[in-house]
Amino acid sequence: MHGYFLSLKLYDAARVIANPYVHAEHREKVIKEKMDKLSESRIRGRKDAPKVNKALAEKIRRDEERELKKAERRKRHKGKELAAEERTDEDKEKEMPNLLNDERFKALFEDPAFEVDTATREYNLLNPSSVDLVSP
Repeated sequence: MHGYFLSLKLYDAARVIANPYVHAEHREKVIKEKMDKLSESRIRGRKDAPKVNKALAEKIRRDEERELKKAERRKRHKGKELAAEERTDEDKEKEMPNLLNDERFKALFEDPAFEVDTATREYNLLNPSSVDLVSP
């Protein structure tokens, strides 16, 4: 306090005179903080997400993650000596490009001409589990 006491009413008046936009700035700051907090809680899409065939890409990612988990479980169940031998095989697998990163299949996830149409009869015949049973 440095030995000085001021009336709160006088201090507020002096502060408003010094910066008349303090209330508006404070309000904008509070609103921005709330919006930032809300945006953090949202689920964001991946930046490397494909423009076309998103469902197919997601299925491929899930399958790859499942295979990695299986490989980790196998490694834990086997002995440490065998795990050392498998590391070389795993290193080779990591070097191999997957379907999403492979340049040969790049057009499949970028070109709209290759988009999978889930409403066609052929798709429904090949994927019977995705067929809506209630539809006529």
